[in-house]
Parts: sequence; C-alpha cells; structure tokens
Amino acid sequence: MASPSETEWRYINARRLFMFLGKSIFNSTHWIMFENNGPGLWVRIKGQLDGFLSGLFSQGYFAGSTAQQAYKVVVDSTNNTPQTIDQGLVVIDAGAAVNKPAEIALFRLTQLQISST
Repeated sequence: MASPSETEWRYINARRLFMFLGKSIFNSTHWIMFENNGPGLWVRIKGQLDGFLSGLFSQGYFAGSTAQQAYKVVVDSTNNTPQTIDQGLVVIDAGAAVNKPAEIALFRLTQLQISST
C-alpha cells in the first residue's frame, strides 16, 4: 500500500476514510479469487469499484467537482502483468482525493487467486 504524505495523514478524517476504503474494497473483492484473471475480470472489478466510489463521491466523501478529479481505479494489463497473473494475483490500484482535488492518494490491493489444481 502506497502511503500518502505525512501532511495528508495529519488529519484523522483522511486516515479513517482510507482505512474504510481499503477494508471495504478488500472485503468486497473476495469473489475474484475464483475467477479467471484477464480483461473480462478486470472490467467487472473496475465497474464494481467505480460504482462504489461514485456513490461515495456523490455523498461528498471526496474532494473535486468531477469523478475524474475525485478518484481513480486501475485494474488492467499495466498493473496485472503476466508475472503477477502467474503468481495468482489480481492487482487493483485505487486512489481518492480527500483534501485537494489535484492530489489523489493511491493504495494498492491484491487478491490471491485459488488455483483449481
């Protein structure tokens, strides 16, 4: 997990929000461990997380006037390389702007996939 700068962690609300986001996303993505890792799965994960983060954005959890300024989700071939796929991992990079719209603090989650062999 990439850690935001010390100034961002100075505010308890930012710490709590990122703890909530990390735990919520991790818990809601356990289903992916039983799926085939590839573009189809990545689209489904991105859709799920975009829906979750969009709901929080509309409730005022993030800074920014647009969703693009407020949060981002990356789950594609840039972070799911052949090496990570061979290790049975699905890598999800997510970020959100808590205090300033131009500054999105990123965190990384991985889910271990269970092989059928």
